[in-house]
Amino acid sequence: MEKTEPKIPDWFVPRGYQIDAINKWCENNHCGIFSMATGTGKTLTAILSILKLKESNNSFLTIVLCPYVNLVDQWVKEFEKFSFAPIQCYSKYPGWKGKVSNKVSQLNRNVDNSPVFVMSNSSFVLDDTQDIINRCKKDIFIIVDEAHYAGAESLSKYLDQRFKFRLGLTATPNRYFDDSGTSFILRYFQGEVFTFDLRQAIEGGFLTPYYYYPAKVYMTNEEFFEYRDYSEKIAKIGSKNLNDSQIAYKEILLQKRAKIIYAAFNKLDKLREVISKYQNEKNILVYCGATDSTFEDSKSQIENVCKILGSEFGMSIGKYTYEESIEERSRILDRFENDKMLQALVAIKCLDEGVDIPSVQTAIIISSSTNPKEYIQRRGRVLRKFEGKEFSTIVDFVVVPPRISKHYDLENIVNSIITKEARRVKDFAELALNHKECDDFIDGMFTEFGVTNKNGGKNG
Repeated sequence: MEKTEPKIPDWFVPRGYQIDAINKWCENNHCGIFSMATGTGKTLTAILSILKLKESNNSFLTIVLCPYVNLVDQWVKEFEKFSFAPIQCYSKYPGWKGKVSNKVSQLNRNVDNSPVFVMSNSSFVLDDTQDIINRCKKDIFIIVDEAHYAGAESLSKYLDQRFKFRLGLTATPNRYFDDSGTSFILRYFQGEVFTFDLRQAIEGGFLTPYYYYPAKVYMTNEEFFEYRDYSEKIAKIGSKNLNDSQIAYKEILLQKRAKIIYAAFNKLDKLREVISKYQNEKNILVYCGATDSTFEDSKSQIENVCKILGSEFGMSIGKYTYEESIEERSRILDRFENDKMLQALVAIKCLDEGVDIPSVQTAIIISSSTNPKEYIQRRGRVLRKFEGKEFSTIVDFVVVPPRISKHYDLENIVNSIITKEARRVKDFAELALNHKECDDFIDGMFTEFGVTNKNGGKNG
């Protein structure tokens, strides 16, 4: 059977910004980062870059790195549309190491001039994988999906000069509180060569416009004082000249404090209030925190949420977490997207990156961190275009101190909670169709707790 050469399919017409991105990458010696909003076609742009490179170099190895195995499978499906025959490289395919070894040998002998390996990050760092890559005598093109992961030491130490051509794909290359990791990413890929942000994507009609509704959730008194106690312990440790044990202990305290916000108990009653407006609708995505409720209830947040939606409101729901197998998650997505048997998906972080569900109309974000990478991904997940979808809706649970906090001398703690949550609200509100309404929410939140919206200080 004659091999089909990779090519652009007849049905596909590259968008102007995709062509611009590839041209910028070529001008930068085939290196660079594409910082493109979630849902704007980073994967297809990367595949086009391979075809572009083949015009001047017809014999090289392409390696695509993905942080999650579901992304590996998704990339392979996209490659096949362009007549590539990529090899999936992770544990589900037990013979993959032998296949990639044979492909490298064939490439070295000029038998196969365009092999493509799509690997999970964990497969890439294996000694066997590295040995196979080291045997390659031809140029190597490495594409790193969700390139912010490249700054982690566990991955960055394998990203070296063996890879002549480099492309990083991300909605944002910045690593949260990791300046050295961010610097490595920018240095290794030789900078951001193309940026296509959310505003450009919405205004250009490539993503749907959206309404944003922040939903205020008051902490319980117990949660608030627990938050204060952790904050005082963190402040005592400080931030300068810390030894390894102090750094580790501080990280534990920060995680425990953040958990109070993630799992705030009153979010459950707020969900009951919010979901009553959507209980007869479909195409709903509900994001939960991967944590237990801190005080009043020992059940995980996602268990409580599933109970509220399924048992109390009688909605048909599917749970999408790492507890479900890959096959089961695939069936759940099919029932949600294609069969329309499920009204809502209740998910944790495993839906944050890469899973494409364009039919989602409404996202209810129960738990969110202050990490921009996380909430940027979540916003993009619901803004993908879909037939008949004119706009999207995002409901975001915003945690604030209890009203009793105003009667205590805890100005710094109150300011900290309010300003951290407000930062995310401002980012979401900026491009929302109802941004003026959102601005009023922010102003009201600051006024209620006597905090200015500029520097977190007291009014008056």
